[in-house]
Parts: sequence; structure tokens; C-alpha cells
Amino acid sequence: MEQSTKEESIFEVSNFELKKYQKHVTNARTALFVIAGLMVLSGIISSFMQPSELLLDIWIEVLVVGGAFLVLAMVAEKKPYNALIAGLVVYILYIILYFVIDPSTIFRGIIVKIIVITYLIKGIINAGEIKDIKKMTGS
Repeated sequence: MEQSTKEESIFEVSNFELKKYQKHVTNARTALFVIAGLMVLSGIISSFMQPSELLLDIWIEVLVVGGAFLVLAMVAEKKPYNALIAGLVVYILYIILYFVIDPSTIFRGIIVKIIVITYLIKGIINAGEIKDIKKMTGS
């Protein structure tokens, strides 16, 4: 009898077991897409409210920051743990940067900020669980 190159695990992980964790990871990934979308929306709104001399600066910021969240959301499909941690760090740093520039921004959209951060943290925790299960079972 020939033995396969991949060792069989004594643990059997059902798709149902992983799906309960995957739901939170998917929600966190969606939160990254939402942040990217909100960046574009804020860029559009800022374009109408700010002087025309700032348009280039506004759109560079939107493209860089929004693009970063878009890329992280796409990477989160294959490497959710790392992408979600990076997304949370970038999002918190972005909030802190704007707080330093204008302290009143900390309260603008506070509910959305809390919801996004909560989704990202839950996603990170569950992505870590999936990663641990896969490591333990050799999947």
C-alpha cells in the first residue's frame, strides 16, 4: 500500500465548523471595502466643499488611502489574518492622523468608526481561529 505525501490528520474539520468563523472574516473584509467606498464618497464631497487648489491633494489622498483599503480587502480573501490586522492598524492610524490635524474629526462618524473597528477585531479573532484550526489539522 502506497502512502500519500500528505499525512492524514486525526482531526476532521467540517466545513460547518469553519463557516461559523468565516462569517466574521467575511464581514470584516466587507468593512474594508466599505472604508474604501467611504473614502471615495468623502473625496467627492470634499471636492465640492474645498477650494479648487486642494482638489489634487484630496484625490491623491483618496487614491492612496482608499486604494490601500481596497487592496487589503482583496488580499483578505487569501490571507485574512494579516490583511485584517493591517487594515485595522491603517484605519486607526488614519483616524489618529485626522484627530491630530483637527480634533473635532474624532466625533464625526463615530458610530461608523466603532462599527468598522468592531467588525475588524471580530474578523481578526476569527481569522486567527481558522488559521489555528488549519494549522492543527494540517489543512
